[in-house]
Amino acid sequence: MKQMIALAAMAVTALAATCANAQDPKAAPSEKDAKGCAVPPKELVTKDLAPGSGRTVVPKAAILVGYTGWLYDGCAKDLKGAMFDTSEGRPTPFGFMVGAGRVIKGWDEGVVGMKEKGAKRLLVIPPDKAYGDRAAPGGKIPPNSTLVFEVETFNIVHLPAEAGGNPPAPTSPIVPPK
Repeated sequence: MKQMIALAAMAVTALAATCANAQDPKAAPSEKDAKGCAVPPKELVTKDLAPGSGRTVVPKAAILVGYTGWLYDGCAKDLKGAMFDTSEGRPTPFGFMVGAGRVIKGWDEGVVGMKEKGAKRLLVIPPDKAYGDRAAPGGKIPPNSTLVFEVETFNIVHLPAEAGGNPPAPTSPIVPPK
């Protein structure tokens, strides 16, 4: 009987330890390879670094951001390998419409939910949401690369009407009928 109780206690302890180590899909990767380096995630991972303020980024919003991008390095404490691009020092921020497919899929999905001003988010983007099995233009990103970005929001230039925004201003004056 004592052996059964001890065995049951060990099983409960093992189950609790397994549940405690379950990976949060929004947390940084925790699996290690043979060298002890973090294995790249198979899904998009986001981590908020600063909350920001203002309206919330939604699909179809036109936004302005600053960013820095690195190749994923699972042996680096911050997962950042070689930097391949940054908007820092450029005269204007980078702008795009969320969900329009003008940027990699990891960006379109990863910025949704950020606040409009001063929000900072870390994105760890697997190859299928980055450039896949192709090298990126410019040769700095090899095929099948996992990417790490820090993205900071500066402004929502346009918010779609269904999200409470105003329609964009017309490009030419509208003359009212007489």
